Amino acid sequence: MADWITEAIEANAAFLSRVDPERLSREPPTRRAVITCMDSRINLEAIGIPSFAADGHSDSRIAIIRTAGARCPERSLFVSLFKADVEEILVLGHTECALVAAHTEIASIVEVLRARVDGRDVDAFLDGIGASSDEDISRWLGTIPGATEGVLAQMEAIRSLPFVSQEVAVRGLVYDVDTGVVHPVEEPAR
Repeated sequence: MADWITEAIEANAAFLSRVDPERLSREPPTRRAVITCMDSRINLEAIGIPSFAADGHSDSRIAIIRTAGARCPERSLFVSLFKADVEEILVLGHTECALVAAHTEIASIVEVLRARVDGRDVDAFLDGIGASSDEDISRWLGTIPGATEGVLAQMEAIRSLPFVSQEVAVRGLVYDVDTGVVHPVEEPAR
């Protein structure tokens, strides 16, 4: 079996043989950003973001930020807001998220960590993140009790950042990985 780099280079050669360089997207993303999980089961076409066509073209100019549990690093959000002029942010969580499962499985995750990584390195890592308990590790990971709760928490976290203007619209959806249906996340009345 070929290694992944070889496979990627071969795939790139196949890609280059079928794309029209004039059709490749050159415009930067603008006005809208989706913050979603890195889980490959999330099909963004479910919310109107088309995949790239075989010739390399895409009509989408939406910034896509993928990260564990749809937890957006502040740097990525900052660049989206001030380099791509994002005015609307959609937080897209999903069912069966690993960070939901991790919420109740920290002890077993640490067991796997200790089985795969040298004990001194594990201890140094845990010390480095200030983790002396499962709760500390859970907090560092950003585990969530449920998809909806995670989306709500991320929406609130985004709004609380000092560099996010009140004019920036922040909304949320949860994508069902089994059906492809999206459900709006309604914020509690304030």
